[in-house]
Amino acid sequence: MGRGRTSFGGGAVAAPLVIWMGAALLATAATAQVANYPLGQSVDAGHGAVQSPVLTLDRDRMFADSDFGKRVATEVAAAQARLLAENRKKETALAAEEKKLTAERKTMPPDAFEKLANAFDAKVQKIRRDQDSKNRIIQAWRQQERQRFFEAALPILGQLVRDSGAVAILNSQAIFLSFKSIDVTDRAIARLNATLGDGAKGAGKIDLSASPPPEPSVNEGDAGTIPREVAVPGVGEAVAPNGVAPPQGGAGAGN
Repeated sequence: MGRGRTSFGGGAVAAPLVIWMGAALLATAATAQVANYPLGQSVDAGHGAVQSPVLTLDRDRMFADSDFGKRVATEVAAAQARLLAENRKKETALAAEEKKLTAERKTMPPDAFEKLANAFDAKVQKIRRDQDSKNRIIQAWRQQERQRFFEAALPILGQLVRDSGAVAILNSQAIFLSFKSIDVTDRAIARLNATLGDGAKGAGKIDLSASPPPEPSVNEGDAGTIPREVAVPGVGEAVAPNGVAPPQGGAGAGN
């Protein structure tokens, strides 16, 4: 991405749009006296709105409080309830089988009982693996929907930045201190609700009978921390964390 001026549909700004650069520290008024504020603390400006080229946004709350995020949470909770009921049913059946096997032990030769006991243990372990796999299916579906949400949100947030006359949105959870007046989380939620709705159209269903995703690797938690350039349709180029931006660049709002 070049260092020149980037056009935004007729207007221009002196720097590329930057979305969620987590490590940046928001500059505040030089006269502000700050002491012992926790990370992400916001304070009142005291004298009306602050004009700032930088906006802040709580990314997690934006997802959780949006209609899209609420629909995802509802579907995940329903799937987890089904899985829990299934687990309890299997546990009851296994407990009955174990009780029967224990009662029959007195009438069996030791080697015959050992074979049955080993087979029962293998059955228990398989059921446990199968149920754990179903839980991974639920979590993978949630992550997929969250990814779909953020991909669709990028151009909408880009337009919000443009309309605000700003050039960047920073994740408020990575900021030491900021004025409340530059937080656009509620405005972003309102726009996303109006544009995306609950995101049910185009969403897949949670299929507990599907093949489970592979178990996460030890280093998988590092994903999503490397900034990457993406094209935000109708706005220009942007930088967003890898794993949030669409894999091929631009992201459409409709899914």
